[in-house]
This record gives sequence, structure tokens and C-alpha cells, in this order.
Amino acid sequence: MPIKNMPKTMKQLYSAIPCIEQDPEHVKGAQELTLDPEFPDVGLKGTFGLFGSDAWISNLKKGVIPRQIIMGRIVRVYATNNMDGCRKPNVIDIKVDESNEIFMEWMHLNVKSQKKYYRVGKEIHISYYIEELKSIDEQTGQHDQLKCVYEIYVET
Repeated sequence: MPIKNMPKTMKQLYSAIPCIEQDPEHVKGAQELTLDPEFPDVGLKGTFGLFGSDAWISNLKKGVIPRQIIMGRIVRVYATNNMDGCRKPNVIDIKVDESNEIFMEWMHLNVKSQKKYYRVGKEIHISYYIEELKSIDEQTGQHDQLKCVYEIYVET
């Protein structure tokens, strides 16, 4: 289920689903950690199915897995100090519409040639999915959460 009512001026640059489907080793490792009784406090809890399984992907697409949507504008495009020495831009700073908060996000892409759409001043909408971890926050008694990028749309 993509971000609803997306204007035609917005282009989808990223969806997590193809990345998950194309990385069976990552999926297998996450599933094994979820199921491993020797690690009761490490990995995903599996609340919405085993990560990457057909049931989990269905729950992600239907919006069963909780989401958070951030909308704002790109205010900075820059390179981090990559371990491989690459100095090409790979990070953006976003000024959130609702709070004026500025936060950093990686340039997620499904098609590398679309990196050109990450430009200062462009509107951006990011949808995150939120997974429960097996670990428990000692202060709240609730399961810790992992927030992952689900989709990114940028103004063209």
C-alpha cells in the first residue's frame, strides 16, 4: 500500500520490497535470528510474520505493519566519509513540514540513475515501517522498535 494521494509531481525512488525480495541471504539470517531460542533478546520479534516471508510482505503491502510518514523538503545533499573512499553524495538532510526538525536519511534507490532527483529544495515523502524487536526497553517495559524505510517519493 503506497503513500496515499501522492501528487503526480512526485516520483517513487525507493520501495523496500524489491530489495528484500532480491536479498534471500539477508532474509534467511533475519528469520533464523527471530526463531533462535538461544538469542531471546536479539532480532525481530516476528509480530507480523517472519521478515521477508509472503505473509510478512502481504502485511507490509496492506499496511498491517505500523507506519510513520514524514513529509518535508530536502535542505542538504552531501557525502559521508564512506569506508571505500567514495565521496559521491549518499545522504540528505530533510526539514520536516510539521515540526521544522531537520534529520538525516540515506539516499535509498531502486534505480541508481534516479539519484539525480535528490536535490535541495525538492519535496520528499518517506514512509517507514515499524517492527517490534525481541528486546525490551527497561524503562517502558515495551518491546524496542526498529524503524525502516519502506518507500521514498521525491518531487520531480
